Amino acid sequence: MMTEEAIILASGLGKRLRELKGDLPKCFHKLESQPMLSYPLRALKTAGINRFVIVVPRGYSQRAERIVGGFSVKIIENDSVEKGNAYSLFLGLQNIEAERFVVSCCDSIYPPSAILKLFSQRGEADVLVAMSRNSSYIDPSEATKIKVEEGRVKNIGKKLSEFDGYDIGLFLMSKNVKEVVKEIEWNREVNLFEFVQLCVDSGLKVFTADIGKIPWTEIDTPEDYWELLGGKRRKVLETFYQEVNF
Repeated sequence: MMTEEAIILASGLGKRLRELKGDLPKCFHKLESQPMLSYPLRALKTAGINRFVIVVPRGYSQRAERIVGGFSVKIIENDSVEKGNAYSLFLGLQNIEAERFVVSCCDSIYPPSAILKLFSQRGEADVLVAMSRNSSYIDPSEATKIKVEEGRVKNIGKKLSEFDGYDIGLFLMSKNVKEVVKEIEWNREVNLFEFVQLCVDSGLKVFTADIGKIPWTEIDTPEDYWELLGGKRRKVLETFYQEVNF
């Protein structure tokens, strides 16, 4: 087993989803019968992860605890969500013991096979980014793009005009990233892709793991949500249910 620990970043407020559930943070929005948080949690568990650190907004620990019963979980509250999901990662890193660990965004939906694909291509990377060239189930304008050069990540961001694939919100990281995150000045919002770019610029080994044709998606807007439940993104949920005993 490559690692038994994972950080799930679940502190996003989901402001664009408010027409669905008001001020409820994104990770608690239900997809079918389960909250969004359950999807990465159960995918990771199915792939062999046994210990979890989950970062949620301030005041939502108890609600999260009701979802994660039966799992080995430490829940951390982020009281500065305006600092971005990289700050949630910073908080989560303080509670990780393993040399290598998985990081997942809560609003990324993928089956366990994507995680196993990540593990199979691990090599010696300090950061391994799960990448897909498949845009069938996402809005490419919303997705984070990756430019690869000589096998390593060169650039990662939302606005790249030239790129080789999409970041699916799933990573395998080593403890070496702590040296990068502690240098960040938290005086503005810092997104996770910006943190990965800092790892690249700092000289860490940042590679991609191509997940091939495995379907995945991310949820940012009400349109994304409804397409996943009953539209063109439904294939992602169907594949998830085939691989996970929900």
